[in-house]
Amino acid sequence: MMAIMATLRFGKEAMKNLVVLFVRTGSEEKLVQTLKEKLNAKEYLPFVPTKEVPYRSKGVVYKVRKPLFPGYVFVRAGIEPGLIADRLAKALRNVKDVYSILHYGDDKKDVVLREEERLHWKRLFDADFCVVGSVGFIEGEAYGLRQVR
Repeated sequence: MMAIMATLRFGKEAMKNLVVLFVRTGSEEKLVQTLKEKLNAKEYLPFVPTKEVPYRSKGVVYKVRKPLFPGYVFVRAGIEPGLIADRLAKALRNVKDVYSILHYGDDKKDVVLREEERLHWKRLFDADFCVVGSVGFIEGEAYGLRQVR
């Protein structure tokens, strides 16, 4: 199962089309589960991009994940861009809390993120679609950033 999920992630380009859904804020994770049940797993991978943020409780700092864009669910699709809008719209017709599929301009079938945008997200996300923090450090005259896990 892990090998299948790794194929769906950004490592392989089999599912490189990225679509964004506008959804009810607070229902993102529940909708991802609903979409995974309704959509063909070979063609679609819904996910919520998250960010890792520090949370302090009783003097202890924890890392928690929060939605990077509350109110939005991303869907990776492995089908032709021209087919995505109609197929997604049909699959989402009776899904509560999905308001719309984001599109460019007046063309409601132009839903796939542009290549430069997709590559930008690919660089930011880790394997779990999370943007993790980094720590700056100074040692003598040298300085740098280090990704923290």
